[in-house]
Amino acid sequence: MEYGCVSARRVRVLSLGAAASRGAGWSNGKMKRHILLIAGCTIALSACCNHAAAALVFNDGGHHIIDYTVNTLVKVDQDTPGAATRVDLIEGGLIQAWLDAYEDSRVNILAGRVSATVNAYGASHITVIGGEIGGPVYCRENSRLDISGGSMGAWVQSLGSSEVTISGGEIDLFVEAWDDSRVTISGGTIGGRIAAVRDGLITLVGSNFAVNGTPVGYGDFASDYAPSGTLTGILAGGDILNNSFSLIQTGADITFIPEPGTILLLGLGGLGVLKKRAESARRSRE
Repeated sequence: MEYGCVSARRVRVLSLGAAASRGAGWSNGKMKRHILLIAGCTIALSACCNHAAAALVFNDGGHHIIDYTVNTLVKVDQDTPGAATRVDLIEGGLIQAWLDAYEDSRVNILAGRVSATVNAYGASHITVIGGEIGGPVYCRENSRLDISGGSMGAWVQSLGSSEVTISGGEIDLFVEAWDDSRVTISGGTIGGRIAAVRDGLITLVGSNFAVNGTPVGYGDFASDYAPSGTLTGILAGGDILNNSFSLIQTGADITFIPEPGTILLLGLGGLGVLKKRAESARRSRE
């Protein structure tokens, strides 16, 4: 459509120029009809171009389903606090441009495809369960992003005071936590680096974690071992972790916590220790 706009301008200029140069051989009526035809085509093409440049806006507090092709960017609740509009992208849905969620909106990507960038702003909440995202995914300000499935062809980045949880899905490139944001990873596959930047914190949930081959304890921080290198382990969802990592600038870190099953075993182990201590105390009194 953008190509159509350029073509329209060129056609209008070239055709009017040609009409003027050949005007000596044309009747006034023929020239007028030619100019009116060009003007009509130009107006029609311009209208199409303006439509393509506009955004598809949802801000009425309702529930909307996208199961069709959208050739423009999609904005949900921009400058509409309290609306809490919900948009679901499902099978058959295709957003050819950006998808931006603002304020208190809720966006669920269940299937379909977003070809470009996905942004979460304000206190919005985006959930990715399936489908494809061709561009990067940004979680900004106080927004929330939950990824449990789907495929992301670029990276995932949290900024500000946002929160990101990753329990599944495929991320082709890197994952980063910036500023005071928090990223929790318990599953899924990440094709590139895991990085915490400038007070960002990343929490890994699983078992058998190691930093540069050195086993780490639960509750430990990667900064206690090295500022960069390789992280290995098994995430709670069963996915293998084997990624490079970086801690960049002050306050950035990565920490490790056990999966729920391990927590249960640790709890049972603790009960066993207490039981043994109680039995020993009883015997000593006898």
